[in-house]
Amino acid sequence: MQRHAFDVQLAAEEEFAPTEAEVDLSLIKAPCLALSGGHDLADFRETAARLPEHSPMPVTVSCPGRVTCPAWSGPPK
Repeated sequence: MQRHAFDVQLAAEEEFAPTEAEVDLSLIKAPCLALSGGHDLADFRETAARLPEHSPMPVTVSCPGRVTCPAWSGPPK
């Protein structure tokens, strides 16, 4: 069922140009857990790598060879 959802979403035409969100990560005052997997999509890995430099109490965990959230990362290849 998840594979079908990806196929349907990927077949749809891009309606809008991609945009870069302007977020000031330094406004986050709570502790931050940045979790990333070696098989996550590039933007997830980049965000996890960038979060700790803006957090007052960062904890970074890298899981090589893993996907941290399979439902967000795309179908297996």
